[in-house]
Amino acid sequence: MLELSELPPPSKAAEAGYYPDPLGSGRARWWNGAAWTATVGPKVEPDAPFDRPVPPPTKVCRRCAVQSQTFAPECPNCGRNYTRASGPQLVGIIAASLLLTVGGCGACIAIGIEAGEEELERTAITRDEFDAVPPGASREPVEARLGAPFDTDRDGDLVCLTYNEEGELFGDFYELCFEDGVLVSKDAY
Repeated sequence: MLELSELPPPSKAAEAGYYPDPLGSGRARWWNGAAWTATVGPKVEPDAPFDRPVPPPTKVCRRCAVQSQTFAPECPNCGRNYTRASGPQLVGIIAASLLLTVGGCGACIAIGIEAGEEELERTAITRDEFDAVPPGASREPVEARLGAPFDTDRDGDLVCLTYNEEGELFGDFYELCFEDGVLVSKDAY
């Protein structure tokens, strides 16, 4: 298997940016201006030219309505994350709404919240634990050190593990994405 350091640049004097992955993952890979990195970005069209950078998507902030072309997960105007409420957050909101509507029982709500908090505590990691996971790390030792994730998402050879922020009921979530068992990207949202 080719090493990233052995791969040629996307073009002569290519500037830093996301380019179609020369390893053929169907995603963009970060070229830092001198070498390919382990950072994998968004999906790209199969016929995307390898010698041109992938243009950043246009995003509209749900909070301040500013439109930006960026790969960044946060709005450059207000700093809020572009993504809507995460799956775990939505599940919690829906479950609490259903319990309130159907049962109207304060005790039922308290039991549900307590169970949710226990699940979140079981799958929580600190920001320092998240930051300590280096690009290129193997999945098995990372999962052994951090414990079972809150959620596991699979997309072909890409497996993303999601952990929640320790001590926060609706705090950040940390996502570690592995391709062929090796960490290729990580994101906090």
